Amino acid sequence: MGETDSREWTEGGDGSREIHRARHDVDGSEPISVTVIKAVARAIEEDPLELPPLRDAVRVDLDALDDLFVHGPEGRPSPDTCLRFRYMSHTVFVYGDGRVSIRRPPGYD
Repeated sequence: MGETDSREWTEGGDGSREIHRARHDVDGSEPISVTVIKAVARAIEEDPLELPPLRDAVRVDLDALDDLFVHGPEGRPSPDTCLRFRYMSHTVFVYGDGRVSIRRPPGYD
């Protein structure tokens, strides 16, 4: 699968709620874009194959996203690397150490 996950219910300073955390296997063969799609699908309880393509919905270059979290000093991204974007009305945080956090927007039920 390439990642592990857990549900969290913590309040963000902006009123958003963290509803899901996943951990990307940085040594695995699965690209981080796949981990993101699976994490969002779990957070909103949908089939990953039913979600709109990440490339179209976020207008992100998936190759660049995957490269950003594979390459870096000594072949690893800096743990300080963080990318934030919106997908399926949720805010997605991707960190250089492999963490993926999904936040539900305020008022979303």
